[in-house]
Amino acid sequence: MITYDSRIRMKTSMCACSHLISVHEAMTLIILSLIYPEKLENKPTVHGLDSDSFKEIVIDYNEPLTFSTLESILFETPNNRDSQESIDPDRGDIPQVFPYNSIKWAKENNKEFDVFVFLGNNKMNLNLFEMHMKEYQAHFKNPVKIVILCLNGKHYEQYTLGRKNTLFIIGFDKNVGKLINSFLKDDF
Repeated sequence: MITYDSRIRMKTSMCACSHLISVHEAMTLIILSLIYPEKLENKPTVHGLDSDSFKEIVIDYNEPLTFSTLESILFETPNNRDSQESIDPDRGDIPQVFPYNSIKWAKENNKEFDVFVFLGNNKMNLNLFEMHMKEYQAHFKNPVKIVILCLNGKHYEQYTLGRKNTLFIIGFDKNVGKLINSFLKDDF
């Protein structure tokens, strides 16, 4: 299962390590690299996450999938909301997203996944993440691999989550896709 921060605000945030690419472009490239090599019957489930909703993204794998078509699917702007919607006017801050909602949803809907990939920025709230993951693994009695990508820089939870079947990546460069695939194939 791939979950990404689908807020239009990701278009204005730049990646750490490579300040030439925006967070939403990196997310699109990573998702494309993860879904492209899979066989049609093994394509991952993709969900968009924002401050107040969690929605499944429908991708027609029978159509040619390019960067621009995937980008338009992943970052469509419902009701033409403008990019300022994601900013709290009182604090001038971007509200957090909660990636553990996808784990909670998968458990509540009895959906078994062997890998969870989370793509976001350093405003992801990962406080309850480990608790929900333990509950999910206990429910299905199956270990799960976790990949968390904090594309715009360091996250305050990075030191506690980068263990036990978990890969925590900060920033983006040309090797991120290879690194994720190596981790998923147990190369390290």
